[in-house]
This record gives sequence, structure tokens and C-alpha cells, in this order.
Amino acid sequence: MDNEKDIIDGIIEGKAGNSSEVDAEFLQDFIAETKEHIENIEMDSLILETEPENIETIHSMFRAFHSIKGLAGFVEQYLIQKLAHQTETLLDQCRKGSQKVTRRLVDMVLSSGDYIKKICESIDLNRDKEFISLIEHHVQELANIDNVSKEEKYNLEQDESKKPKKTYRKKKLGEILVEEGIIKEQDRDEIVRKQKDEYPDLRLGQVILKEKKAEAKDVIEAIRMQEDAKTNKKHSTTEGAFIRVPTNKVDNLVDMMGELIIIESLIEQDASDYFSSNNKFINNLLRMSRIMKDIQNLSMSLRMVALKSTFQKIFRIGRDTVIELGKNVNIQMIGEQTEIDRGIAEKILDPLVHLVNNS
Repeated sequence: MDNEKDIIDGIIEGKAGNSSEVDAEFLQDFIAETKEHIENIEMDSLILETEPENIETIHSMFRAFHSIKGLAGFVEQYLIQKLAHQTETLLDQCRKGSQKVTRRLVDMVLSSGDYIKKICESIDLNRDKEFISLIEHHVQELANIDNVSKEEKYNLEQDESKKPKKTYRKKKLGEILVEEGIIKEQDRDEIVRKQKDEYPDLRLGQVILKEKKAEAKDVIEAIRMQEDAKTNKKHSTTEGAFIRVPTNKVDNLVDMMGELIIIESLIEQDASDYFSSNNKFINNLLRMSRIMKDIQNLSMSLRMVALKSTFQKIFRIGRDTVIELGKNVNIQMIGEQTEIDRGIAEKILDPLVHLVNNS
């Protein structure tokens, strides 16, 4: 009990994450990306519950918690880091076969995601002794969930130790930023020198932000690449490449494209009056018109999101309700890839939740 109290006091006194010392934009990006990871973890958990031998799903969940852990440490969210690390360790045991996937395990993983979401929604929870005590208890439960006997576990670990282990060189953050063209090599060397001489207590990424050598989103992306380099070694790097763009920028792009199309139509009308005999000019104009309309359609599609993200929240509510009532219900999701405007997707969530809760 005293040990737990020491842990809690240690977190509150300086290891919980001093958000004032972390770039606000960086922290905001971390929260957005973490929530995205948690959404994917929830969906994977529901799949794992019905397909406990699905190793790809376990890999996906492991990578998500691994990414959260790496980013949490960078933005000084050590409570999230501790929670993600212990959950990642549990999933790693599942990957190696030393831990069975059970409903209790899935419940624990989902609870980890819930706690992380709560911290993201209220960073002040980092300094709430009662909440930290709750997290410590959950972390201990994660560590003691083992379903394999000591003898079986020993045999599994012995078999695992006989396999040749692959080693990977983890790229440094500065190296990745230079390779991606975010900063120049001489800037990186200067930042490394400043970190050593002027900012010995800061991480390299924090020095980069402090010296305004790169934007927060670029540093986050580099950290993600760094953390994923090892865990994603066996997986294709081409699937699911995304960048996060503020919705107001997308709206501005759509508006400007609309104005551009109107102007293009006026020019096309004038051109047909004055240059009708110049076939080459007219053909080039028509070609430009087609390209601009394609760009307009593409820009409008940027606001579209799949219903999957909305439905999976309903899925989770349904799953928890079924367990609470002790019913045997098979929940299926059909048409989750249908796309609608992001604004509509956000507005229909609450009515759907209300509908499920009262059904």
C-alpha cells in the first residue's frame, strides 16, 4: 500500500505531465491521434472477442498501444504512457502465445482505452489522486491477468528463447526529420548541440519545437514513424496513409474551388465567342475544365467520412449492454463504409446512442 502511495505521489509531483511545458499544438495533436487509436482499438477488441485467434487483430492493437506509449512519453503524459505500456505488454504476451484471449482480457483492454480517453478529455485527471489510484489498480490487474500456469508459461518462454531474434536499428528522430526533408542536416546538428549545452533536460523533439525548426504535426509524424519502425516491420507501409487537416482548411478549399469553377465557366463562355476557330486553344480549355471539376469533386470528398467511426461507438454500447444483461446477442454492422458529410456524422451520433440505450 505504501508502495502504491509512493507511485501516486511521484506521478503527481512531476511525472503526470506538465502540459504547460509542452507545446499546446503538440498536445492537441497527441490527443487527436490518441483518440483515433482508441477508436481502432475498440473495433479490434470487438473483433477479437469473436475471433480470439485472429493474430492480425492482436498485432493491430499492440501497435496502437505502442504508438500511444511512445507519443505519451514525448508530451509528458506519463500516466497514459504507463497504462499503454502495461496493456501493450499484455497484448505482446497474446502475440507470443503465452496469454490466452478471454472476455476478461478484452474487458481489461477496453478499460485501458476508456481510462486513456478520460485523461485525453480532462488532462487535470493526471493530478487527481483518486483517479491515479484507480489507474494503478488497473495496471496491477493487467499484470496479474495471466491465464497460463507457471510451468506452461516457462515452456513457452523457453521455446521462444530458442528462436533467432531479429534486431532492428531504431532511427533517431533527427535522422527521420532530415530524411523527410523537414529540417536540414546542419539544423539538426545545431539542435543536437543546443540540446546538450542549453536544454539538457529536454528531448530532441521539444528542442526542435522550442527553436521553431519544425511544426508540431511534423514532429509527431516523425515520432510515429520512429515508434512504428520496429513493430510494423512485417506489415505493409502502403496501407492507410493519412494526414490530419483542420476542417476549416477543407471548407476554405471547397469554397475557393467553387469560385474558381464559376470564373472558369465565364472564361470558357468568352473563349467560345472569340476563339471558336482555334481548335487547339478550345481543346486545352476543355481539358483544363475537366481537371478543375475533378479537383472540385476531390476537395468536396475530403469532408466525407465513413460511417464506421460512428457505428463502432454504437457497437461498443451494444456490447457492454449485452454483457450487463447476460444476453447472447450477435451484433453485426452492415454498410459501415458508406460515406457521409463529417458534420452529419457528428450530429447523428447522440440520437443513435439514445436509440440504442432505450431500445
